[in-house]
Amino acid sequence: MLLDKLVASGQFDDDGVSRLIKACEPGHTEIVKTLFKREKYYELYRRRTRKSRIKTQKLDKVGREAIMLACKHGHKEIVKILLDRGKDCYKCDSSAKSPVMMIACEHGHTEIVKLLLKRGADYKNCDMNGHSSVSKACQNGHTEIVKMLLNREAVYTFGLSPVMQAFEHGHTEIVKVLLEKVDDFSTCYEVGHPTLMYACEHGHTDIVKILLDKGADCNKFDEGDKSPLNAACKNFHTEIVKMLLVRGADYNICGQRSCSPTISAFEHDHTEIIKMFLDGRTFDLPPVIQAFKHGHIEIVKILLEGVEDFSTCCEVCHLTLMYACEHGHTEIVNMLLVRGANWNKCDKRGYSPISTACEHGHIEIVKMLTDRGADLNTCDKRGHSPLIMACKHGRTEIVKRLLDGGADINRYDNDGQLPIIKACKKGNKEIVEMLLDRGADFNKYDEYGQLPLIKACKYGHTEIVKMLLDRLKDYTFGMSLVKQACKDGHTEIVNMLLDRGVECNECDENGRSSLMEACEHGHKEIVKMLLDKGADFNRSDRRGQSSLMEACEHGYEEIVKMLLDKGADFNKSDRRGMSLIMKAFEHGHTEIIELLLDKGAVNEIYVD
Repeated sequence: MLLDKLVASGQFDDDGVSRLIKACEPGHTEIVKTLFKREKYYELYRRRTRKSRIKTQKLDKVGREAIMLACKHGHKEIVKILLDRGKDCYKCDSSAKSPVMMIACEHGHTEIVKLLLKRGADYKNCDMNGHSSVSKACQNGHTEIVKMLLNREAVYTFGLSPVMQAFEHGHTEIVKVLLEKVDDFSTCYEVGHPTLMYACEHGHTDIVKILLDKGADCNKFDEGDKSPLNAACKNFHTEIVKMLLVRGADYNICGQRSCSPTISAFEHDHTEIIKMFLDGRTFDLPPVIQAFKHGHIEIVKILLEGVEDFSTCCEVCHLTLMYACEHGHTEIVNMLLVRGANWNKCDKRGYSPISTACEHGHIEIVKMLTDRGADLNTCDKRGHSPLIMACKHGRTEIVKRLLDGGADINRYDNDGQLPIIKACKKGNKEIVEMLLDRGADFNKYDEYGQLPLIKACKYGHTEIVKMLLDRLKDYTFGMSLVKQACKDGHTEIVNMLLDRGVECNECDENGRSSLMEACEHGHKEIVKMLLDKGADFNRSDRRGQSSLMEACEHGYEEIVKMLLDKGADFNKSDRRGMSLIMKAFEHGHTEIIELLLDKGAVNEIYVD
């Protein structure tokens, strides 16, 4: 009775899903039959909806959704009932994307597909995304359905999707079925090559063999500039690599935007694949370099098998040794040295193996090279010796090793910079102390007029400054030190220099004093320190710029107050005739203008 009432009422749920749909989804065949036996109620409902186009559309929607649900869930009997009642097997679902045939193919319901084909369902067209019934079957591995559709000449090349789906997902049986349609892949790049790439990339060995037997080109690059062998190497598909090599795949060929298969194998440490490549074959140099660069010990051992004397193999020997030294591969360096690699040979930049090891901080390699008598004073094209490289990068242990080995402590580079200048810039106290104890010349200027002490002041290395000051007999160049420390705001260093009696009123060639530098850069504590030491606050440089002008121009209000309180001249102008108020006004420093006016500065801007 309840069922009769539901059918008679013709009611729908709020979401538009009818009792019919609810019966179709779980496969309640008897309920569906009962619903359709109540023909008078069904017709009654149709008559009720004639006045309403919306309700009629809702009824059509019910029919479409019912048959689609039945196809999706494999309820053949319900599909047959619905088809007998006139439900259209050509219709699409509410998204206009999936005809009933496509739904049945996607879910692998072979008997329903047969039924739909008998009733004339469309199996050739594609949906809005380019998917066809055969592509759905290929994607999900439903071999019998694919055969059925292909026997009816279903379209399988639209967008190459069916073919690609089968290859990508490794459905070997379907691939065989599809390939029966292609006699020679060597003339079919569009189908043959991408499918081979997919199979190589995803490791589908059987499919690769089928394609190669069909004539697919194993050396053809895809749009991403990769070859099939490259794809197989990258993903470590050993059997496929072996198969491709037998078919003549080129393991040294590179694309415009991609590396060769050998480089890929070396980079990813695929030892087994590299062994295959090595079997009676020769490499281009770059892949060999990769093994030494990345420290692949086992691969290097394979490469070095049979090589007893590297002294006759200059280019390979030197490059591999340089890469091993750069990246810290101690065991590989030892292998190369045992085979006679030249540890004093330099590259095009003038870098030697020991210089490279010093730069990158590989102490064990440095020890190994020094024990073999590596030249500790050879320089690159910039004049950098191993000791300079070690000092520049703060390699304390290496510096000690080089000094113990007799490295020239006062050898300078092309810029006239000694190892101690590099160490002072880096700020490594231990290295500086070590160099000083070994007699490093700390009074020598470089090409830019810089001393080690000036470098230490510039970069704020207080302890090194103190260490160097303790060794100085006079401070005739003290102005440079104070000015540099003031400019960079190193308060502690300025205080140390002033306490040692360094003159604070000396100026450089442009008339710039230490106080001017501190005012320009806003270092308030240093300004106070200099003023307390009697710095001349009214002195001007060659442009007529005073310390107060610097503070006004850059907007340092507290420094302006400090200078005004000391009695700085607030009506002074520079060589262009710009007064303090004009400079403050030009840069929008209103508070400073008020300060100057309160002190009685001439108002050149505002008119009452």
